[in-house]
Amino acid sequence: MRIICACDPYGSALHTKLVQHLGSKPGVEVDNRGRFSKYYVAAHGVAGEVEAAAAAGRSDLRALLICGSGQGMSIIANKWPHVYAALCTTPEAAAGGRSVNGANVLCLGGQVTAADDACRILDAWLYTELGEGWAPEIQEFISCSMQEIPALAFTPAAAAAATAAPLRGAVQQPAAGQ
Repeated sequence: MRIICACDPYGSALHTKLVQHLGSKPGVEVDNRGRFSKYYVAAHGVAGEVEAAAAAGRSDLRALLICGSGQGMSIIANKWPHVYAALCTTPEAAAGGRSVNGANVLCLGGQVTAADDACRILDAWLYTELGEGWAPEIQEFISCSMQEIPALAFTPAAAAAATAAPLRGAVQQPAAGQ
């Protein structure tokens, strides 16, 4: 598996530690892109590469993006189809992001995440597989969702349709007498 790593100035110290940590993992190829002056340039470029691989059906390319809070990288990366960027603050969140959502990009906050915690978060994300730890019927749901989510329309026309007919969690029943 290849992991592209990039950061902005606020994630630089944590990035250095995590690149070293990843380098000690067998079977992991670290593609260190270093520090970018603008978080959005890093997130856009790196996530674009992950998107191209994912769209081609490849799951052997992931990314680690680190900025001050992790929020900015996550927001930009998630603009790409087939990219599932997860901002994680615990190993449990990272494992869940992988097992349920197929997170192929891990975002961390260099100013808000201690290095030891970040290593545990990274390991959980690195070693958890899609569907891992779930009952067979949940695994089937997860597998189907990974096929259905990319087909959802995220366009101005879809937004207009959603506004015109808001989606409800339960089936709306007509009031008595209607």
